[in-house]
Amino acid sequence: MIRAMNEASKKASHWKKVQWPDETYEGHKYLKNSYQILKNVHTRLSCRKYRNSLTSERKDYLEWKKVAMDNFKGKASWNESLKDQYTKDGLQIGENSKWKKICTDNSKVVQSFDCTKFHRRKPSKEVPRKAVVTENDLYLITTAVGLKDRIPLANISEIGCSTKKDGIIIFHTSDKKGDLIIRTDNKCIEAVTQIYIAAKKKGKDIKITVNDNNNNNYNNNT
Repeated sequence: MIRAMNEASKKASHWKKVQWPDETYEGHKYLKNSYQILKNVHTRLSCRKYRNSLTSERKDYLEWKKVAMDNFKGKASWNESLKDQYTKDGLQIGENSKWKKICTDNSKVVQSFDCTKFHRRKPSKEVPRKAVVTENDLYLITTAVGLKDRIPLANISEIGCSTKKDGIIIFHTSDKKGDLIIRTDNKCIEAVTQIYIAAKKKGKDIKITVNDNNNNNYNNNT
């Protein structure tokens, strides 16, 4: 039995694709229990070997995907997002000289993406922006890299999205300007997830809500 299992393991292209000799041993009167134990041991050892082979960057990426799945599997765009290759500083804003003047604390950029911002006094109006997430703050900058908004991650209590395919994101904040609404149809899930992870690393738990009953709190500022 052990020889047959060893040969099956060697022939497999991947440890998850081993063609075990189940027909011979799964129903065997004397060997079926031992057979199942050995299969389980093989799986555990293979999993451990795989985990140990992962780089820190790969572990972070897999965590990003897992947190996204945990929070957004009920959103209509999740299947597309699952297949997407998530990127951190997608706009490569971190090396921009204008950006370095805006981000005075020199914190690392963990996410950047194009979006539109809904005007606080006229929600029907959208203006193009670039969103930049650092280890400490969420920035909205103009396409010419000029500062428009900066919200500390510590001031964000909740992030709301709908269950539909739209990329509208509502940030519920304690900021004096009130809540913030942006749209990023292609980056919604990965962006919100990265903001959640960045805040959590700083000890801040941001609630993510995916439903169709999100309300916002605006004041009269833009």
